[in-house]
Amino acid sequence: MFYFAYGSNLDFEQMHNRCPSAVTISRATLPKHRLAFTRFSESRNGGVADIVPAQVDHVQGALYDITDDDAVRLDGFEGVSEGCYERITVKITLRAGEVLEAYTYKASEQGLFKPSKAYMQQIIAGARYHALSPEYIVMLKALETAD
Repeated sequence: MFYFAYGSNLDFEQMHNRCPSAVTISRATLPKHRLAFTRFSESRNGGVADIVPAQVDHVQGALYDITDDDAVRLDGFEGVSEGCYERITVKITLRAGEVLEAYTYKASEQGLFKPSKAYMQQIIAGARYHALSPEYIVMLKALETAD
């Protein structure tokens, strides 16, 4: 099963701890969306990542292949049963231009919140690990944090 990660699950160590079967397939892009922080997390001490429709923007991330069992485990980490995030299907574009369907998570929006510095550092480290574009990493670094 294909999973598109764009937030803290870009961190391969976190992803592997949550989903031991996870295999990185490729860097990927979700067109017509932007990265936002629309949900507050007590455990993350700030806003957490979400994807929001936007006609002239995109979100970069990583495509993982995971098992069905790990997908269920990931639902637990993402708070699906508590209504924090919902699993949705999106069309992503791979490096080579191939378009695939994958699932990802959409937050139940509460507003706009600044992410914590530690959370952003985790996302940026994951973006580097997956070789997201330098321009995208610069954008991530420029985001204002809560602390």
